[in-house]
Amino acid sequence: MRRHGPPLAALLTLGLLGVAPLFHPGFPASHDGHHQIVRLMHFHRGLVDGQLPVRWAGTALCGYGYPLFVFTYRLPFWLAELWYLASGSLGDAIKATFVGTFLASGVAMYWLAHVLTASPLAAFGAAALYLWAPYRFLDVYVRGALGEATAFVFVPLVYGSIHQMAHDGERRALWSFVLAGSAAGLVLSHMMIVALFGVPVAAWWALALWTAADRRPFVLASIRAGVVTLLLTAYYWLPASLEKRYTLLAARLGDSWADHFVAPMQLVRATWGFSFDVPGLPNRMSFQLGLAQWVVLAGGLALAGMLLGRRERSGRVPVLVVLLGTAAASLYGTLPASAWFYRLLQHAVVIDLPWKCLAVAVFCAAASFAVGLAHLGPQGAVRYGVVAVVLGLALWGNREHVAVPAWEDIPDAHWWRSAATSNDYDEYTPATFEPSACSPEDPELVTLAGDAESRMLARRSNALSFASTVRSDGALVQAGRLVPGLAALRRRSAVRARAPARPRRRVGATRRARRIARVARDRVAARRRLRVADRAPLRRRDGAPRGAATAGMTAALDAPPPATSSRTSDAALRG
Repeated sequence: MRRHGPPLAALLTLGLLGVAPLFHPGFPASHDGHHQIVRLMHFHRGLVDGQLPVRWAGTALCGYGYPLFVFTYRLPFWLAELWYLASGSLGDAIKATFVGTFLASGVAMYWLAHVLTASPLAAFGAAALYLWAPYRFLDVYVRGALGEATAFVFVPLVYGSIHQMAHDGERRALWSFVLAGSAAGLVLSHMMIVALFGVPVAAWWALALWTAADRRPFVLASIRAGVVTLLLTAYYWLPASLEKRYTLLAARLGDSWADHFVAPMQLVRATWGFSFDVPGLPNRMSFQLGLAQWVVLAGGLALAGMLLGRRERSGRVPVLVVLLGTAAASLYGTLPASAWFYRLLQHAVVIDLPWKCLAVAVFCAAASFAVGLAHLGPQGAVRYGVVAVVLGLALWGNREHVAVPAWEDIPDAHWWRSAATSNDYDEYTPATFEPSACSPEDPELVTLAGDAESRMLARRSNALSFASTVRSDGALVQAGRLVPGLAALRRRSAVRARAPARPRRRVGATRRARRIARVARDRVAARRRLRVADRAPLRRRDGAPRGAATAGMTAALDAPPPATSSRTSDAALRG
């Protein structure tokens, strides 16, 4: 363990240099930085309101509600929630999550490289190259992509656990559960990264199967890991896959990938900028792979050709070939020539930005550097010299990338009042959504029929509590803003005479079931039934996500007998 102390200390020092600007007061201006703060706000509010897991952003979309966490990644905000509880600041919690995941990804790559080479020097070089890549700084400082930044932690863990599961027979069961946990973390961090790494991980698994001494136990352990992964993440991917057809996701992002390919020269050298990748305009974002990464891939390609020419039988040669082949395929995926692949893939998962394939290339360049360094022989001076040159190129090539263009000092009170969805295109809204019909000024309690006067008692992200004074039979009160495009269905129950009851009794309606609630009357000898329309009473038009139904609820109320002029009832509606 002592031999890992110095390289890990040096690695963490390099990592802290890469995220040093985030220790500055304020919040860095980036593409999705505000989105991440809004998502953390909705996530924390959902937890406080008793949502577990959090699915519904009750105050988003002008107060109509939004199924944000039915589709958006969850794990980064669990991490950010811990930082928020410690710091009390939404912006500082997001920054701390970026710092923590950046450093953790370096440690994860160090572990993978050491598993493949058993060399602390090679592990240090690979981890440093994994951190100091232009695309990594693009995620942190330009895009503010918290999900991708978190996913970089789990990719090395997935690769390393597959390798260990194939070659460490004594602890194969343990490594299968490590693989399951790592894969689950990757799924919950960013689903698009999972899609991009699907084929590369399959190729890595096939290589592990080919080199495994006991193939049958390896296959069984892989199946066990896959089943555990699906079970751990089913609460996320199952509702998202079933309900995305009810949203605007496919309509607004389905073929957007066609506008975001890069030119070959942009992969080699591009001006670093903080603007957006806008179709039809010159790109002011940098999509370069990195000078050090290009040098490593070129050197790895030459080394692989030499080893194959000599018919080298080392077990690391196939590993190097697979990593280099994966890097080449991922770079091809950023170019317009790969459009056929995205046409096939869009039926299963939406990948809106093909240049995200750079994440795969960055990983493969780092891992292949460790494997290639292990083939340079026992000469320590040569290895140290190569690591010094590559590290110097990485630091020099990213000298302009570790920077923040502007700082913002926005108090948390602003975010707590926000009704934003945190999506640029509001793509998770119902397919029948009518934006022109929505307004934050719409009342939350509306008498749809009859004569009733209502007042809101309490409002949470997943619950409403209101009181109604009814003056006529058949009164219909809508609680919450009904998403435009959905229609409320009224259902009533029969009236039965009962003995006098206690005055004013609050009744509730569960989230998932349509239950009959009883309303007590003041000084009358009859008890009538209140039917609250929750999910089922909302009739769907052209399909709408189930979560959208919770945005509006109706209650059918009857007036008291003539002897009583009015009545008051309390109803707590949970969505």
